[in-house]
Amino acid sequence: MRLSPCPREKPLVGTGLEIHELRWPSLPQGSGPSATLNVPIIRILYGYARPVRTPNADEVAVILLGGNKSPTAARWYDSALPEAERRLVEWCDEHLAFVPRESYKSRESYK
Repeated sequence: MRLSPCPREKPLVGTGLEIHELRWPSLPQGSGPSATLNVPIIRILYGYARPVRTPNADEVAVILLGGNKSPTAARWYDSALPEAERRLVEWCDEHLAFVPRESYKSRESYK
């Protein structure tokens, strides 16, 4: 089985901020659930932060959370997504020059 990252191009649904994921393993569609293959389903959640004062500067990706979602399947996201959002906001609070991607439009509130 090939173990390679498969980044999502669109943000995960259910978050107010733009949170993405890397997936290991990347299984072909229709191959059945990983539980039957006895393979852990690893997810790494990350988000983007934009500079506040330099709009044309590069964004940074912040790795937020990782784990094996196979024991809990879709329920893993119920706790992981709010925690990832909290960590992204916390990272931006510690690095005052940045705001989370979705909040960048209202950057006046971050000054």
